[in-house]
Amino acid sequence: MEILKFYERVLVFQGEIYREVAASRNGDSPLDWSSATPARRPELLARFKEFLALIRRVGPQATMDVAATLQGRSPQEWRACLEDAWVRGVQQHGKGEAEALLVRTFLQPYAEWESRALANNNTTDGRLCPACGRKPGLTVLRQQGDGGKRSLVCSFCLTEWEFRRILCAGCGEEDHHKLPVYVADSAFDYIRLECCDACNQYLKAIDLTRNGLAEPVVDEIAAVALDLWAQEKGYTKIAPNLMGL
Repeated sequence: MEILKFYERVLVFQGEIYREVAASRNGDSPLDWSSATPARRPELLARFKEFLALIRRVGPQATMDVAATLQGRSPQEWRACLEDAWVRGVQQHGKGEAEALLVRTFLQPYAEWESRALANNNTTDGRLCPACGRKPGLTVLRQQGDGGKRSLVCSFCLTEWEFRRILCAGCGEEDHHKLPVYVADSAFDYIRLECCDACNQYLKAIDLTRNGLAEPVVDEIAAVALDLWAQEKGYTKIAPNLMGL
């Protein structure tokens, strides 16, 4: 699948960034998320330039076009864009979302590293990431006793935190009659759509009790057909993935 080939190249690049951050941090911990911004790192703009070049080589056409637009901007504009994405992130669908998603993808390995130090420093209502305050991008179900434990995974820093089974991760709806779950009758039968008829939002859940070898973040992206089905039914994803779905 072309999407997975593209994402594989992105993962390799992100892995390089993560290892560089891990080697350079020397155990320092920021006081808060804002102070952890990597936008002041001297190597950041050079790496961002490499990232945009990679996307233009291997990305889908729409993503390549976004990368080309960003390439045409000045280093000062890049820095401002990266700073803004770090502080505010992608919290809603709308104008400029594709660009913001691409910037978020570049920053993700920085965010994943910093979230380790910040996970217990921020307050949350349970529906937002306890590290960076972003919305969840998917849910994960794991075996626990005779049932399953549900967790949310941050759409930005990939922090995972426990979450109630019968509760909308978007609006907090608790009425199970308004929280339909749809399971794919296909190769993705371990991936379910957790929808909410109160706010018309959804997330995909990776059920590790059905497929213990699944890779939640990768499989979430691979199951694009489920996103298209959900959107045809009038649902909107709580937080989009790299493909804007």
